[in-house]
Amino acid sequence: GVPIGSPAFMSPEQARGDSHAISTRSDVYNLGATAYLLLTGETPHDVNTTLHTAVQRVANDPPRQIREINNSIDRALAAVLERAAALRPADRYDSASAFAADLRRWLNREPVEARPAGPWIKATRWVGKHPIATTSIIWVMIVVCSLGTLGGGLWWMRNQPSHFENDPDHAELRLISASGNIIKSWDHAAGKTRLLFGDIVKRPIEFGGGRVALTVTDSGLPGDLSAGSLCVRTLDDLDHFIWKTPINAPGIEAPDVPEWRDWKSSDDSFNVGSVELLDIFKDSPGMEILIQFTHHAYHPTCLRIYNIEGNILWEWWHAGALASLMWHDELGQIAFCGLYGHRDIEQYGVSLPLGYSGHKWPRIVGAITPRINEIIRPDWVNPSKNDLAAHADWYRALFPFERAWQYKFTTAQIPNHLAGRSEGIEVRVSAIKGYLNGGEVTWLLDIWGGVQAIESISDPFKSAHPDDPENYLKLGELEEWRREQSP
Repeated sequence: GVPIGSPAFMSPEQARGDSHAISTRSDVYNLGATAYLLLTGETPHDVNTTLHTAVQRVANDPPRQIREINNSIDRALAAVLERAAALRPADRYDSASAFAADLRRWLNREPVEARPAGPWIKATRWVGKHPIATTSIIWVMIVVCSLGTLGGGLWWMRNQPSHFENDPDHAELRLISASGNIIKSWDHAAGKTRLLFGDIVKRPIEFGGGRVALTVTDSGLPGDLSAGSLCVRTLDDLDHFIWKTPINAPGIEAPDVPEWRDWKSSDDSFNVGSVELLDIFKDSPGMEILIQFTHHAYHPTCLRIYNIEGNILWEWWHAGALASLMWHDELGQIAFCGLYGHRDIEQYGVSLPLGYSGHKWPRIVGAITPRINEIIRPDWVNPSKNDLAAHADWYRALFPFERAWQYKFTTAQIPNHLAGRSEGIEVRVSAIKGYLNGGEVTWLLDIWGGVQAIESISDPFKSAHPDDPENYLKLGELEEWRREQSP
């Protein structure tokens, strides 16, 4: 299933996409979340983060204790609201009327079902039998009784921008509200298109506050020629971008070295290949934007980190395509895997099978630590200088090439048992198309790229290489790789 709605108000079962579990108790959760907001200014879960993280929190985490947000709220009232917003549907009120009945008990100083009262609490409530009802409780009752409209909460959900999506025919881009309402749409000048990336994020107070919209599409929107660029817009003026990433010189241009000229063509543009919102530089306000720029011919690749205002905080060039990136927050590293594009493996004397049409570049994996205001443009004229390894924290190649061409890196990630710890990453290679019975092998690397262990070897890999599966492929130091592959 697919989560539907705003993370701030959707029930956990909605966040998990479990349509079979949605019931009137899901509506009770929506009302309880709205009551949280009216009484405290906060929702049951902290959703001031990325959309993916917000949905995961709602789906799996119990709601925050309301008195931790505002300790002036009566304990019995807190118990009523926390029961309405409970993680498990079975722990909530079975209907909105049951929720309203318990709120009335609280107003009348009677014991509430959510918190059975002892003798002392009953006596206290009896003594204070006629309190002045607060404005907040009056609004809670209005929301509970007005199931048809939900007052201001419904208006907020209908008009609060939530996410972007394509229409089913890919003819327009749509901005969708928290309740699924189409707030705005754009017809694509070039006909069909794909939304490659879209998100709405907070802009730090230092940059003016508010929220901004980020989009990448594979064809331009009317008037902004934004195909292949990351475009940033304010929610107050969605028809015009405040900044966008460049696609060619002078905004972005590869180093003018002989190896690059071999790939140079009439089209020297760079498109956005991937986008991630991350908190990389802790002393810099707000989230940073990690972007991978790819050339139309996949050589070379540029990594940049921008702040939300479009300032370049870090830049690094790599001679070859990168297939995947992973940010390791504990280590402060970007792990990457892909291809090394100076020379193809036939230039190293490797004979490929007749009819082979896949990539011919050495397959590499590595990691680099970004440092703010650092621009790295390696000298590619003389690869023997090992510039890539000098600038990267570590850089490894898969070899020997007469075997490695059959495989490709598929992941570079933090394994679950190392999550939250600074011990390294997991890298996996698997068979390429046309060699599907080759299986896969996974290594565990330390923070400097040293192989700690072979994490796993699949049965197909063992069957394909029964003589010595543990040594059939290796991850090697760049200099070792160059020595082995020198013609």
